[in-house]
Amino acid sequence: MDTEAKIKRKIERILAEVEDDSSEKDELLKGIETIISFVQESYKLTQSEVENLRSMFVEAVGELKNTTNENISVVKARLISYCEDEMSKMMKSHKEKLC
Repeated sequence: MDTEAKIKRKIERILAEVEDDSSEKDELLKGIETIISFVQESYKLTQSEVENLRSMFVEAVGELKNTTNENISVVKARLISYCEDEMSKMMKSHKEKLC
């Protein structure tokens, strides 16, 4: 039996023990309705918070990707520059040895 059915049965048992014509039953029903409304609103809030967290995560991953791509571009440029400088030095050294 699922949780919702169990809760419903318990509520029905509690209501059965309260006299039908008493104000106590009305107060009990109002209390139960208040609890159910609170749980429903809490669930919505939780869903909203989860969606906000998901959005923030997606945004953070996007920013991380951009930062990583920028860092890779900078490293590539530095590496190319370094290699070109070294090649230039080697060519100069080679030419000097040939002359």
